Parts: sequence; C-alpha cells; structure tokens
Amino acid sequence: MDRKLEVYEATFDGALHMRECDDRDLLARLDDWQIDPLCGAGDPELMSASIFRFPEGGGSIVVHDETGEKSFVVLCNSNLALAETASHYASLVANLRYGADIFENGDEG
Repeated sequence: MDRKLEVYEATFDGALHMRECDDRDLLARLDDWQIDPLCGAGDPELMSASIFRFPEGGGSIVVHDETGEKSFVVLCNSNLALAETASHYASLVANLRYGADIFENGDEG
C-alpha cells in the first residue's frame, strides 16, 4: 500500500493535545531514524507502537498496523509530551489486543 504518512504533533499543558504537524523543525526529525526505540507496546500482529526518545529531549511515537507498515507518527517536542503521548498510545494498543482477545475467545467460558 502506498499512502502518505500522517504526522501529528503532541503538546501537553495539563492536557494532551494533538494536531497535524506543521512545525518544520519537528518534521525534519522524521529523517532521523538512527536512534534505538525506547520501548514498544501492543501486538505486532494487530497494532503496535514504538516509542523513540530524541537525545536532546522529546521524541516520537510510531504506530504500526498488522503488516508492520507505519500508520502514523506523533512527534513530541518535550519529554513531558512524549511521556503523556506514549502512555496514551501504549494504553490504546494494549486495549485493542484485550478487545481482540475477548472477541476471539467470546464463546469460551
């Protein structure tokens, strides 16, 4: 599938906000995939998220679909925004797996 990668920017001011990214400095970071993932969450056979921390602070969350293709990227310009965004997406992909397990095993028990 050849689709345009969706890129969002996350900020945190007591609440998490995400919007389409138009920050040129953050968008330039998309070319910097030489850093190792900080952690990952979810199920690669359903949906997963990889969390990257930039050495100077902030980072990105990359959400992958079941084929391993990038679904979208969320860029964070601060460590606080990265922590909040990573928490949000780790919970989201974990809940997807939980829901799929209930659906797949619904007739048991």
